Amino acid sequence: MIAHVRRSDGETQSLRDHSRKVACLMASFLSPMGLLHVAHLIALLHDLGKATQAFLNYLMYAVKHPDEKKSGPSHAPAGAIFAYERWFVGDPWQRRTAQIVSMVVYGHHAGLPDCLNSDGESAYLSVITQEKKEEIHYEEAVQNFLLEAVSLDELDDLFRKACEEIRAFFKVRNDQSMFFKLGLLSRLLLSALVDADRWDSACFERGEKTEVPPDAPPDWDDLLLKLEQYTKVTFREASAIDKARALISDVCKSGAENPRGVYTLTVPTGGGKTLSSLRFALAHGAGNSMRRAFYIIPFNTILDQNADEIRKALGGYDILEHHSGVVQDSEEEFAAYRRLTERWNSGIVLTSMVQFMNALFRVENTDARRMHALYNSVLIFDEIQALPKKCTRLFEEAIQFLIQECRCTALMLTATQPRLNLEGRELISDIPALFRELRRVAYIDESRAGRDNARAAEDLVSLIRRHGSVLAVVNTKAVAQNVFKRVRAMLGPDVLCVHLSTLMCPEHRMDVLADVKARLSKRRPVFLISTALIEAGINISFPAVVRSLAGLPSVVQAGGRCNRNCEAPLGTVYIWRLSEESLGRLPEIRKGQEISDGILRHLEAHPGEIGGPETIGRYFEKERDEYKKELSFPYQDKSWESSLYDMLSDNAQCRQAALHRKDEPIKRLAMPQSFRTAGEAFCVIDQATRGILVPYGQGEQIILDLAGVHEMKDEIHLLRKAQRFSVSVFEHTYQELAAQGALMQVGETGAFALRKEFYDKMTGVRLDPGELELLNY
Repeated sequence: MIAHVRRSDGETQSLRDHSRKVACLMASFLSPMGLLHVAHLIALLHDLGKATQAFLNYLMYAVKHPDEKKSGPSHAPAGAIFAYERWFVGDPWQRRTAQIVSMVVYGHHAGLPDCLNSDGESAYLSVITQEKKEEIHYEEAVQNFLLEAVSLDELDDLFRKACEEIRAFFKVRNDQSMFFKLGLLSRLLLSALVDADRWDSACFERGEKTEVPPDAPPDWDDLLLKLEQYTKVTFREASAIDKARALISDVCKSGAENPRGVYTLTVPTGGGKTLSSLRFALAHGAGNSMRRAFYIIPFNTILDQNADEIRKALGGYDILEHHSGVVQDSEEEFAAYRRLTERWNSGIVLTSMVQFMNALFRVENTDARRMHALYNSVLIFDEIQALPKKCTRLFEEAIQFLIQECRCTALMLTATQPRLNLEGRELISDIPALFRELRRVAYIDESRAGRDNARAAEDLVSLIRRHGSVLAVVNTKAVAQNVFKRVRAMLGPDVLCVHLSTLMCPEHRMDVLADVKARLSKRRPVFLISTALIEAGINISFPAVVRSLAGLPSVVQAGGRCNRNCEAPLGTVYIWRLSEESLGRLPEIRKGQEISDGILRHLEAHPGEIGGPETIGRYFEKERDEYKKELSFPYQDKSWESSLYDMLSDNAQCRQAALHRKDEPIKRLAMPQSFRTAGEAFCVIDQATRGILVPYGQGEQIILDLAGVHEMKDEIHLLRKAQRFSVSVFEHTYQELAAQGALMQVGETGAFALRKEFYDKMTGVRLDPGELELLNY
């Protein structure tokens, strides 16, 4: 029986050879986790369904007709049926093991299935039917497979050992979260299978020998030495802020000597968290023989900045960046990058919270493939307060699983530490004292009365004349543009007046920030107005900041762009209420305003406490209480109202529905989760966006090149470069631009570009005021 035929020369790979090689690869991934025999069993069974004449005919046809796209016979169900029918008996752990093996084999192309849905039906059990068996030539497949690939005795022996491994895998038993953990284990096994299967298939197709992919950890000690040499220069201890940064770095080095677990690092903005947390990661990795370190960031706006800083600190060490803004210069570089990002097989990986959460919960196997790379890693979560509220409980449970079962360590760092349900250890022994020592701003609460845009512009001009330079951070794009135009009209040419929002492409925003930093370094006056995107760790310092009322963590983060390096004894942060901000589509900001307003009223006599850790703690306690229902990722579809957390754990509603069905599917299941439905519904960012190439800088030439005559490989390269010159807009904005004739299709892959007259060199994508009011920030 044949598993693959190479397109280039017609060479064949036997089913036995492929199954055994996948088993070796998968075992290499999972044996450190104590799952050696589970890996062998799943890998051997995954392509059982290919052992038929029908599949062989399909392969031969595909060789003769290489240009014809035709899907082959379904082969994944056969191994799943075999595992379920043969081993779904005995005690609960035997049945759980049988179902996990069966589901992972079934899902190695399409992802884990729904065990139950809201009607109590089971898409998974529907596979285990006589009709399905006949359709896929099940009996023929099993007979041929056992004859040519593996014996029944070997499979039975592997299953007995697999049961023992899965029972022993869980170091911490908790009945309340056991189903959720079993689901994550299933996802972990699927990850390793998908990776091993695709790796061996790719090696065969390229004519390369299948070997265990290199997975050696970095030289932690060497990298730590380079970092410490770099920080000696960076933190010269010439000023109070440098001394504090050096102290924080030393605290992280000492804290890294502790065992694996959950840690928090609560440090004021500008306290050097990036390099200090990196020192923790390197020292902890060295002391605990860990495989890799992940630096996970919530916003793409600071990925480039942090990646550059880490590379410099580590003497040019080749960290892997995995996010939407990465561009390679050649097809060879892109192919190598794609293989790395599909697998996260690098010593230090810098990625986004979206990619991290997708690896754990999204339905696509391309995302699931990366999960097993997290094993035995240091996970650094920067600006953890930005974790979307709906993802909170999924995140908390996943971190518990990674710490308890996968030997990871997690470090949550921020100036505004949220109240997560995780038992962790704070690295800073006296947080209030540190915040008092690093107090660099005074907060002035002027949010009692509202300001319209005209009044706000007039007051901003007065502040610019008083302070020299001012940063204003507002909640909506519409107000940002309106106030920007008003202030710019009132200021003379001596003041640089600029604007930032996500309506500007990344390259445009970086150019603006570079101009602002250069101007500020020469103490020349600047006015910058921005949406909240500037709060996410952007390294910039103004003598005064105005923040439109929002959640207190956002106010404090905005304050982190003020007097960042102690250029003055104290900077000033003004809190305003802008009456023309339309927050109908921004309920979280509106709720944040309400919570902040109550706390600020309580602190009217104590404004010095506004940015303190105790105040931020009170804010997060109130916020968690307000969002109690939203924390588990609510899900609603027709008559089905649940949460993704419930669907991925005990799935009570679906189990109840199954109990009332005559066929009683619940009695034939050891796990009840709705994996596929939850995976399809999961998204870190609520609203889907569409990317539009804009005519800014090199983007204009890229548009011309795409519109001209070119080869497809050139188009792919151009589109990758275009990421730096693209803007993501919500669907209703995209449709409005299309209705105005602002978009044109370029190239052959369906990309759209913005016409030149619809991109403003100061504010980005140009929309009429009525449409702009509908935009989220």
